[in-house]
Amino acid sequence: MFDSLSEMMPAVAKGSEKMGVSRDLGIAMVLGSTMVLGGLLARRLLSKPTAAPPATLPSPAAPAAPLDDDKPPTGHTLADGTRVDYSGGWAKDKARSEDYSAIETALGQPMWVTMSLMGMPTRKVIEHAGMAWTNHSILGIYLTTKASVLGGPPAQEKHPFDAKVSVEVVSSMRADGAVVSVSTFAGMPTATTHTVTRTLEDGGATLKMVEEVAVPGGGGPLRATLFYTRQTGEGSGLEGTQPPPCAQS
Repeated sequence: MFDSLSEMMPAVAKGSEKMGVSRDLGIAMVLGSTMVLGGLLARRLLSKPTAAPPATLPSPAAPAAPLDDDKPPTGHTLADGTRVDYSGGWAKDKARSEDYSAIETALGQPMWVTMSLMGMPTRKVIEHAGMAWTNHSILGIYLTTKASVLGGPPAQEKHPFDAKVSVEVVSSMRADGAVVSVSTFAGMPTATTHTVTRTLEDGGATLKMVEEVAVPGGGGPLRATLFYTRQTGEGSGLEGTQPPPCAQS
């Protein structure tokens, strides 16, 4: 192989003379061929396809705006625009609450149940969304749940201690935001109705419950006022609870 054109020319001239071709013609033929090959090579290099640009992924769509972003997911807005929300965990304030034992007896709770549950902490967990209302009552580790629609049709419930007693419950929300439940008993000798009126106080930090039981014979109703404090964080839900052993199936 030749390192340069100057080294190649004498060899081309010598070869041309051996083939009977003049020295100048042989050199011209070689130079012409070299130029043609060089042009073809340059053309091929220039026409070499370039790599395709990387595919461009479409821009991700902007996240959809949340529905009703200006409204909280729980509670209810009254006609005057006031928002009430009973949702959350509530612990009974025993120091502020009145004695409830006479009402428990009138509602048919046996004495052995009252004695066995004495001293246990009392809590409630309420789920309130619009007119949907679910009330979880927790005594110690025992849980009872009642669900209703405020302003809806009467709900039929079972008495927890006496299967022969039928209970019809009507729940509603008053214009001032109070939630009222009226239970009417059939077959219970110690009570005819049980009315519970719930209101929020202290900017929603306190749940006030006024309970009244009408007794047969036209006597004055038994009455007690109870207070519950709103709870947050661990221990304010239903964790660790179970149905009471005395509940009817």
